[in-house]
Amino acid sequence: MDETYIKVKGQWVYLYCAVEPDLDPLVLNIRGL
Repeated sequence: MDETYIKVKGQWVYLYCAVEPDLDPLVLNIRGL
């Protein structure tokens, strides 16, 4: 499980690398931080 915070277009985007084979490798959740 890997977690990385990156800044995109002035907003924080939570980049989550799922380890579940049934899920998408990358799950993007826009956070209002």
